Amino acid sequence: MSWWITSRSVRTRLPHVCIGCLEAIPAGEYVTYTVAKAGWDFSAYYLCNECEEWLRENPDYFEEGFSEGDIATAREEESRA
Repeated sequence: MSWWITSRSVRTRLPHVCIGCLEAIPAGEYVTYTVAKAGWDFSAYYLCNECEEWLRENPDYFEEGFSEGDIATAREEESRA
């Protein structure tokens, strides 16, 4: 199975939703745009700066990847601990 992933900082031209926390990203914001392909599966998503920073600080938290809203849930769990 072939796979690849690429991320880059972009300035949004349209409003988007952060996949990590499900918060709105207004047009004109700088965010991280990621494109990934694994086998026949393709995904592309935006991460707000808070979620991107949290992922950098916790690189091993999601070993198998994450779904919509998982980063916000993980941040809440860590703040309660």
